[in-house]
Amino acid sequence: MLFWQWIYATSLYCVSFFVAGRQTRISRLETFTFIIAINSFWVLCGLLGLYVSVRLIMDGNYSVLGS
Repeated sequence: MLFWQWIYATSLYCVSFFVAGRQTRISRLETFTFIIAINSFWVLCGLLGLYVSVRLIMDGNYSVLGS
């Protein structure tokens, strides 16, 4: 549930940021750096965590991580 929450909350934050029009108050570089680049880390970590969790449930081990 933690990984799903990371993806959901980060995506919701990004969507609400653009729907509210806040990107017009900062430059394109700041928009990319602070909104897209930094938040993509949380989405990618959440996706990796979900994938590992599903593989753990299906396989019963952590072999997906190389161990």
